[in-house]
Amino acid sequence: MPSTVHRVFLATLILAAKYLNDTSPSNKDWARYSIVPGYERCGFPITEVNLMERQLLEILQWNVCIDSEDFYAEIWPLTVYLSIQRPLDAEDPDRQTKCRRVAKVQQHPSPAPGSQSGLIRPKSKRSRARN
Repeated sequence: MPSTVHRVFLATLILAAKYLNDTSPSNKDWARYSIVPGYERCGFPITEVNLMERQLLEILQWNVCIDSEDFYAEIWPLTVYLSIQRPLDAEDPDRQTKCRRVAKVQQHPSPAPGSQSGLIRPKSKRSRARN
């Protein structure tokens, strides 16, 4: 399918906006936003935007939640990378200490036992079928 990267990006942006916000742009608006001035042929019509959203939801099995363990597993390497990439300031000893601590950590942190992450993942269709 042409422009697959752009389709995935737009579909994830739409789902994230709808999931995180009480109100979000309609798919008609997203179709309009996808048109870049001077490149009108490259935008997506409303039917394509609707299809992209539906296809992504099907791929995700309509499960758009993420639990804290998955979140930390994905975000931790990024935080380590960013802390290493940013040059250390000789006049900021606190930052140097923090960077050394981050560099020593081998695994992602786990939430404290019994803590609530606030992010709940509903059971998937497969796990419901097994029960």
